[in-house]
Amino acid sequence: MPGSRRSRNKGQQNSQTLRRRLKRDDDAVKAGLTLSWSNGQTEGQVHRLKLFKRQMYGRGRFDLLRKRVLKRA
Repeated sequence: MPGSRRSRNKGQQNSQTLRRRLKRDDDAVKAGLTLSWSNGQTEGQVHRLKLFKRQMYGRGRFDLLRKRVLKRA
């Protein structure tokens, strides 16, 4: 039983940590839930660039990556 008690305590600690962090970032959480704008477009472009970088790993230099990114834009 000590193992299950330990994991239960760990779960409680994790939820308390999450609660504390959300409270500390209260203004940001409220803004994220209530404002009409988001960073979705920017995050999508960053994700696309990272995808290109992963696909190109070991295949070429920066100039080739740049051509590929600009070709899609």
